[in-house]
Amino acid sequence: MANRQLIPQTQSIFDALRKFADTHKGSIPPAAAQSLVVLFNKLDTGFPNLKDSDPYIHVHVKVTLLTSFRSEFEYHIADTEAVAKRLSERAFAHLQRSIVADQEVRSKWIEAFNKNELSCENSAVFISYSMAYGDLS
Repeated sequence: MANRQLIPQTQSIFDALRKFADTHKGSIPPAAAQSLVVLFNKLDTGFPNLKDSDPYIHVHVKVTLLTSFRSEFEYHIADTEAVAKRLSERAFAHLQRSIVADQEVRSKWIEAFNKNELSCENSAVFISYSMAYGDLS
């Protein structure tokens, strides 16, 4: 089983990752590109005789490397800026709806707006926090 299916499949995955790294190294976050380099270095230098080893050890090493690589790579590839932007947009949309729908929120917002920009920002933070945790007093 290991010789016929698992070894060729894991090799295919590593080949695809090498191709991906060569093709996209300039367009992915630097930390993600570096995690690919580290993966290949571990495979190439950490296990130089892997092809000659027992098939089960061969598969075990490659699957272990892939498993640890996956979590690291997914962490680095996540677009945290896009997530932050999406959360901010959602918070502002919620704030807008709250100002329109809730007289108490609207009054606090107008009062803060009439004071100055900082008061308005503080009010927005207070209102958002209060809406999330349920206390507008």
